[in-house]
Order: sequence, then C-alpha cells, then structure tokens
Amino acid sequence: MSRFADYVMMRFPDPAATLVEFFSQMQEAAASVGASIEVIPILDGGRHYLASLNGQRDKRHYYRADLHHDSDGTVWPSVTFGTFKHSGATAYFKPRDLAWQCWESDSKGIPQDIDDTQRQGYKRAADKLKADAEIARQKRNANIEEGRDAATVAAITAWDAAEPANTHPYLSDKAVRAYGLRIATASSCARLYSDEQGKWLDKATVVTAGDLLIPVTNVAGKIINLQRITSTGQKRFLIGGQKKGGFFRIPGEGMAFLVEGYATGATVHEATGKATIIAFDAGNLSEVASSLNGQIFAVAADNDANNAGQSGAEATALPYVIPPEVGSDWNDYAAQYGLDTVCNYLNSIVKSGVPAVIVPDAKTDVDIHNMTPVLMTSWPHVSHNGQPLNTIPNLERLLENYEITVRYNVIRKDIDYVFPGKCGTADNQNQVALNTITSLCALNRLPKADVPAYLLSVADRHLVNPVMDFITVQHWDGQSRFSALLNTIETRNGFDRDLCALLVRRWLISAVAAAAMPSGFWSKGVLVFQGEQSLGKTAWIRSLLPPELRDLVKIDAQIDPDNKDTIISAVSHWLVEIGELDGTLRKADIAKLKGFISKDRDQFRRPYGRAEEKFQRRTVFFASVNPERFLADDTGNVRWWTVPVTGVNYEHDIDTQQLWAEVYEWFKVGERWWLNREEERCLEAMNADHQQVDPVEEMILAHYEWGCDRIGAYREKTATDVLKEIGYDKPNKSQSTHVSNVLRRLTGGEPRKARSGRFFNLPPRMLNAERMPVDCDRPF
Repeated sequence: MSRFADYVMMRFPDPAATLVEFFSQMQEAAASVGASIEVIPILDGGRHYLASLNGQRDKRHYYRADLHHDSDGTVWPSVTFGTFKHSGATAYFKPRDLAWQCWESDSKGIPQDIDDTQRQGYKRAADKLKADAEIARQKRNANIEEGRDAATVAAITAWDAAEPANTHPYLSDKAVRAYGLRIATASSCARLYSDEQGKWLDKATVVTAGDLLIPVTNVAGKIINLQRITSTGQKRFLIGGQKKGGFFRIPGEGMAFLVEGYATGATVHEATGKATIIAFDAGNLSEVASSLNGQIFAVAADNDANNAGQSGAEATALPYVIPPEVGSDWNDYAAQYGLDTVCNYLNSIVKSGVPAVIVPDAKTDVDIHNMTPVLMTSWPHVSHNGQPLNTIPNLERLLENYEITVRYNVIRKDIDYVFPGKCGTADNQNQVALNTITSLCALNRLPKADVPAYLLSVADRHLVNPVMDFITVQHWDGQSRFSALLNTIETRNGFDRDLCALLVRRWLISAVAAAAMPSGFWSKGVLVFQGEQSLGKTAWIRSLLPPELRDLVKIDAQIDPDNKDTIISAVSHWLVEIGELDGTLRKADIAKLKGFISKDRDQFRRPYGRAEEKFQRRTVFFASVNPERFLADDTGNVRWWTVPVTGVNYEHDIDTQQLWAEVYEWFKVGERWWLNREEERCLEAMNADHQQVDPVEEMILAHYEWGCDRIGAYREKTATDVLKEIGYDKPNKSQSTHVSNVLRRLTGGEPRKARSGRFFNLPPRMLNAERMPVDCDRPF
C-alpha cells in the first residue's frame, strides 16, 4: 500500500467524500463545456442532462459518472461532462489529482498510527459505494427498458388514432409535402419513464391535438417512437422512447439518401426522386447507416456551424454532400436557391463512380464557364488533328464534365435542364440553358451547329414524367378521398348526383390514363362546370394539384385547331381549361374542336425541330361556362360532360396526392374512362337543359301537332317542304341540312330515301298555325 493511498484512506474514509470536498472544482470542469451542476452526480454510468450556464435546460449538456478503481487500492468517483455544442467538447473530472496536491502540501504528512482497521473501513465504504452504484445502474437500465416499451405502446396508440396529414403549419413553413405523416386529432397522456428526471411520470404528454406526427421505426418496420412537431415548429420525442437507431423512410427510387431531419429528407426526395431515410439528428446517422447496411449510398448532411453534421456524416464512412453555406441544410438551401440547384449538387453524388466526399465550396451563382474544361484526351470522337467532332457522344461528354443534366419531360414535351449556377427567371430558363451549353461548346472547341437537335437525342434517353412521379410517390393508403372531392361540388337542384359522380370519376380516370399510358390514349369527354360567374370553377381545377405542380395546369386556353401555336401550348400541359367555351362553340368550329379533343396524337414541329413529329396525347380538358344554354351542336353533345354547379369549394384540404393515387388504382384494375351508350343517353338527356334555343326548331314545334295519336293524319315531307310551311320562301341547302338534323332529333329516326328527296313522317299542322313572314337570308 502506498503512502498516498494511506493518506487518502485517512483523509477520505468514504470515497464519495471526495466529490463533496472538491465540488467547486467539479463545477469548474462542468462549466468548461458550458454546463452547470448543482448536485452530487449519480454514479450509475448513465447519461444525465444538465442545464447550461444560463440555466437553459435544452438537453445540450450532460454528465456520466462512475467509479474508477486505481491499482493502489483507491477508489474515485469519476465524471465526464459533455456537450452537443462547441464541437462536442468533453471534460473529465477525477478527484485523484486534487487529492495528490493536498497530500503534497500537507505538512503533517501521513499519520503513523494508520492500521488495517482503517484500511478495511475504507474498503467497506468503497464496496458499498460500488454496490449502490451497481444497484442504481440496474434499476436505471430496467426503468429505461420498461420505459421504452411503454413509449412504444403509447406511440403506436397515438399513431393509430391520428389522421393522415394533408397540411400543417410546419410543412407550409418548410414548403414540403407530407409523405406518410399524420396529424394528432386529440391530446393524450400516458405513464412514461423520464430518464432525465429519473422517475416515472403518471401523466406524461404523448401528443397534443394538432401535432404533426413522424413515426420512428426500427429495422423490422415497427414503430418505436414518434417525433411530434407543433404548429410553431417545436420538435419532441416521446419521453423515454428509443431514438437511437430509429429512422423514417420516404419511398423512392433505388438506394437511399440518409439525412437528419424530415424537412431536409422531403426536400432531397423532391429534388432527386430518390428514397430518403431520416435519422432525426447528426448523432444518429452512423447508427442508422450501420443498421441499414447496403441500403444507403450517401449522406445529404447539414452544414452546421459546429461541424456536427459533417462529423456525423463522416462517422458513417459513406460518401456525403453538404450545402455550400455554413449554418444551412438542404431545405434551407432549396428555399433560397430552388430545388433545381439542390438537384444539381445531389446529382453529383448520384452518378456512377461516387467520390468519397463531395463538399461544394461555391455558391449557386458561380459561372459554369470557370469550371475545368473537358480534357482533350477524353473526347470519344476526335479528328485527325485531335479536335472534337460534331457527335452526340462528344456532347454527352461535355454535359457530364459540367455536371449538366438533360431530361425529356413527356408531359411538357420539352427538355428539362439542371446545371451548376443555374439562375434567372423561369420565363427564359430553357433558352438560357441552351445558350449556356452552346457557349460551353465554343469554349471547348466542340462544333455547336447541331446542339439543339443533339440535346433532344440525349434527353430522350432520360425521360421524366412529373405527373406519374407525383401520383406514385406514395402508394394509396386505402382511404378514399373521392367522396370528399364530390362534396366540394354543389350541383343545381334536381341534377342527378349519381351522374355527377360518374362524370367526375370517369374524367379523373381519363387524366391518369393520359399520364400513365405510353400510347393509345384518347380523350372521350370534357368535364364542364356550368354556373354563375365567380363561383371558383377555375380555382377548383387548380386545387387538384399542390401549388408546386400547378404549372401542369393551363387555364383559359384559347384553342384553334388550325393554329399550331395554340395546339402546342395546350397539349404541353396535363390538365387544360378551355377558355370561353360558350364562345368557342360556334357551329362552324364545333366539328374541328370535337375532332381535336378526341385525338390520340398531336402532330407539329417544335421550334428547334427540323420536321413535324407525332406526340402522344397526355392532356385532358376541363371547361367552365356561365350561360346555362351554351351547347349549339345539333348532332350530339356527349363530349361535353356538363355539371350545373351552384357552388364549389376550392379551398379544401384533400390530400391530392392520395386522391390521384386512389384514381390510379381504379385505372390499374381496368376501370373505364369513357361512357357507355346508356351513360351517354343519360348525359344527352341532362345536356338538353343546356342546348341553345334554336328559333327554327321552336317554329317547327309550334307549327306541327307533335304527339298526335291520329296515325292517318301523318304525312311525309322533306326538309324543304317544312321550311316553306314555316315561312321560308326560298330555302337554301344549308337551311335544309339544318332542318333535317332538327327533324331527325324530333322524330327519333332517319328519313325515307327516295329519288325525289328524303322524307320524314310528320304529324299534321296545328289548326291555328299561321305562315309567318321570315327573312330567308338571316342566319339560323
């Protein structure tokens, strides 16, 4: 036994006394990491949270205390103070060094009369301290395990009671969608264990009504905890619930990005379409990466001022990419520079041959021309003097070098570009992109004459369908939203609600078919809302998509089938509202417009194209009109699926992604998007209320005894005969043709054909019918 050990046993007969003796020095150690401690530490080896020096309890500071046995037989309570701030600094406190200083400065030295009794007393005190610490550790571990089980039960119960999330202030603030999240509809409490307080809480908060809920799952897919986010953005996990190793997955393509928070994960997913896994904080990144080994290919880390995000990413041993600006995450970056910029940075890590680390050090406003040019030895095709040739592979090499992505948008029928430094207005983005690529060709001595045509060839191998990406981003959860959508449409008294449901359902399926079918789609009907002005009919069609996708909708389209520009503009959108339908339906235009709507392909030459091409139709049409009688086609109106409305709710909170996912399920099982003959007859009967008043038809109805049951009184007459009897002295061919169509509709059949004309079997003239003078040259 050393003299120092004897001194310790005499001076501190109970090892715990050293904490009391040197308490102020222990407080200094805590303060060095920004923490404040006011009580004797619990020696159970667990993490205990401390307040900051300003008294704030934000779980950013902690201590772990245990017993340390030295080789000389002394036992020391040892405390490690730590913080999640200041780059994760720690401070180790062990009283031995302070006791040594006391021993060296004590002039009395060591008492000569120390004996084994005192040594045994010290040993008994140390053994008891050790036993008490072990009991405390076991009790704490048992409470933690039981507390995790209780939190799991509470989390599952709260999740099952919640409703699917459509909107939430947090989502709006972050400008992201809800991918499989829920909203708590009622507050709830449960008995949970607080490790921080070291006790069970009988009425601990589980969720508060209105909380946005994100499930924390383990590798088996079981919910083990919930992250709840309040309307003000405060984030909380269930007290005592497990977070370590837990995660939330947003489904997507291929292997996943790993991120910290939900908003970042949703942003990364929306920018890339990739699956995204949320670990909830930087400290959990390596745990999740380890448990999901082989499922994650890169980390989209936060660029924290304290370097926590990058450190957490490095701990995963995976490739990672962080935003260029310190203090931001990828959601922050998207808010400032747009999703395309985020996509550009993240695509650099998606490419084959992923580098170990990608940390952008430049802002998005860098000039792409300052990037490293294409190496002359890397061109696939060169001339005899080593210059790049005018070939598609050479253009692809240039695009790869400058990290430019080109994709063909099958809905817009145009090319989408993403490249470093992309900025400017949305109005000119495609032309600016083309100009930039042409300029880079000149910089790299690549011939630029065929760049527009070659870009189309490259993009055509990389298709993007924003509509189907939106619809399939999440599978339908089985909860129908169709009834809720119908409830947003108030129809005129007496209108058949079943017919309304049928028309809306068929039209929705037609929209999905247009986007989903690679070929063979044709539109069979235009959904028409007829009602007073300012009801919100146009706003309703916009409400079928979230704001960020409303560029897929075209409002008030002026369609002239003879004008290619109006055709290109219309069919470059998914949902198109025909403008001024009541004005469009002039008799001279009806046949052309009906033929255009029913086409399965559109033929035109793009501005940069060299020849006309045929494009698969991926557009469906909607219309809104004010006049009640707007239909002027006397040959039939089954293409106009008219719903007379008295009110529409375009401010609904329907989850439109899930609505379209539900419709997609209808489409996949083969449900029709067109009307059968019986349904068309029902529609024609209803459309009769919207038929424009025909003065000629009114005169024919007034001159003849329709419904006469005296069969012998019926006579065969031609359209010309009828025209003369109602007052037209010199009928022309156009007038005769029109009257023939009217008579077909009124008699319900075709005329008898003879050499002298086509004869309709008509009832007798009304007894009081008089021949009225008519201006034979006036239009019908």
